[in-house]
Amino acid sequence: MTPDEFIFKLKSLPPDTTLTPYHLIAVLETISHSMSKGEDDIDSYPDSKLISEEALAEWIDESISTLQKWRVSGKGPKFIKKPKNIAYRVGDVRDWLDNLTVASTAESHVRLHRLEGVFDTEFFPPTPLIICSSQAEPMPFFDSLIAPPEVVEGFVMEYVEHYSTPEENLAAWLYNNMAASSLTDLYQPTKRALANGGDPNKKAKRLVGDNLAEFGIADLLANFKGTDFGFGEFMYLLLDNDLDVSEMKDPSVQFTQSVNAHHLHHKLESTLPHKPSQS
Repeated sequence: MTPDEFIFKLKSLPPDTTLTPYHLIAVLETISHSMSKGEDDIDSYPDSKLISEEALAEWIDESISTLQKWRVSGKGPKFIKKPKNIAYRVGDVRDWLDNLTVASTAESHVRLHRLEGVFDTEFFPPTPLIICSSQAEPMPFFDSLIAPPEVVEGFVMEYVEHYSTPEENLAAWLYNNMAASSLTDLYQPTKRALANGGDPNKKAKRLVGDNLAEFGIADLLANFKGTDFGFGEFMYLLLDNDLDVSEMKDPSVQFTQSVNAHHLHHKLESTLPHKPSQS
């Protein structure tokens, strides 16, 4: 479940739904990760103050990957390239925000059209399951809100995933992007995420019906049924970064062929003699 799904389900509850203090605490802890932090502090900064990429991401409620894309396309605020990192001048960010401020829906339409494709889906740091029961299998959070009070002895918080960068959980990021993007388009962002420490074998979780399903990148690709000319190259990238495919059951033909071709390539590479370099 994403933060948006969680909030949507909250809004869909009947108006007379009773929330206990435990429910309120669970809701606040869950949505707090989706709320921007530090805006009041930055608002008091002088225009000459430099802030980090992370501080800007929190200030304007955008992901770091979005800021990186803006620097390439030139659609974001001006930035300062320092020897080891990127900085932003507060005054430049304020000017940029002023240029995005609109006075009418017509003006908003024009500006949103100009920035079409700029804004990405947001992810934030993980929220753990919140359990308020001693039962072995406590009632799910939303079920406890609509059940008769006499049968509710506690609840378990639905799992809500929050990530700020693909590096934090590549499987979750790919799950949210594979349906709308080709693997060719996802190749470079995935390559950067792996170079920045992303783990190709880290598991993600999603609610499927009433069950919490755990999956990894290998599961996503082993069950990929579509036609994508970038599939083989994408698989090679992940296999070169130690993607574990040892536990896949009944994978697709293209998945198996890519794994076998990759293994054969490296086997031949290790056995064939290398030509000496010519000076």
